[in-house]
Amino acid sequence: MRNICKEELSEFYVPYRKTLDLPGNVTFGLEIEFKNDNYNDSYKTDFIDEDNAARVFMKDIGYDYNYDVECEINNHIELVSPVLTDNDKTWEELDNILTFIKNNDGYYSGKCGAHIHVGKQIINDIDSWLNFFKLWYLFEDEFDKKCFLRQYYKDFSNPDFKFSDEKSMPFWK
Repeated sequence: MRNICKEELSEFYVPYRKTLDLPGNVTFGLEIEFKNDNYNDSYKTDFIDEDNAARVFMKDIGYDYNYDVECEINNHIELVSPVLTDNDKTWEELDNILTFIKNNDGYYSGKCGAHIHVGKQIINDIDSWLNFFKLWYLFEDEFDKKCFLRQYYKDFSNPDFKFSDEKSMPFWK
């Protein structure tokens, strides 16, 4: 297989897969941060614990998934996954969670992000690390498009466009 540079990625066909084909012993975790204007300082005034306020807020809007809910700085909410493995259920639940966030007015504010934690057992195979970094490098922009919807950012060269315009960045399609 030949090496592909980022510029060629738009023409590179990547078939849809239900898993990443990681070895069965590999574990990982995800953290997804987002903003919802209804979760703000005024909402939190009735709570002593901000994490509890975030949990109640998410429950009130119908959140019922296996990811823990935490409060982040600047009134952002963070969803923290349990330890995950590469299987259909993991990716289906992630898709459902991101769709839920979007459908409940969650969005990427430009001041939050997503994190991936990888289990230490993957370190035993240096080739897996190298493949991970190569894939991350090649697909980082595509990952951002899916998670942060940069494809909706209109035109970066437009002088009227501002990253600080939080509402211009819907969270999930």
